[in-house]
Amino acid sequence: MLVQVRSTDEVDRPFFCGSSVNPSASPDHLICTLFVVARFVLNAEAIAIVARVVTSWLPDLPAWIPTLLRRLTDGALLPFQTLIPIIGGLDFSPIVAILVLQAIVHYVPVCPTA
Repeated sequence: MLVQVRSTDEVDRPFFCGSSVNPSASPDHLICTLFVVARFVLNAEAIAIVARVVTSWLPDLPAWIPTLLRRLTDGALLPFQTLIPIIGGLDFSPIVAILVLQAIVHYVPVCPTA
């Protein structure tokens, strides 16, 4: 078996048999991907909460839209709805839930793109 080895100074990583080591499989890359996914999910949940609030004001929507939004957001909203009472007929739990979600997003690390 013929193995071609280049110096690591030349390409900055080992090179064997015509294929290089895959840098995208490093643990750092996987952790950065996890952070990106976490930020996306948290932001998507906040957008879904805003959409749920807006659709609650619109009476002539198909029934599946509010049902879908309720299923997507109940996990994040129900804990806040049990803690925060309805004041003057207004439910402030979506505002608090969005603030908490955005605070969590703020503390999720952002990986440098190089």
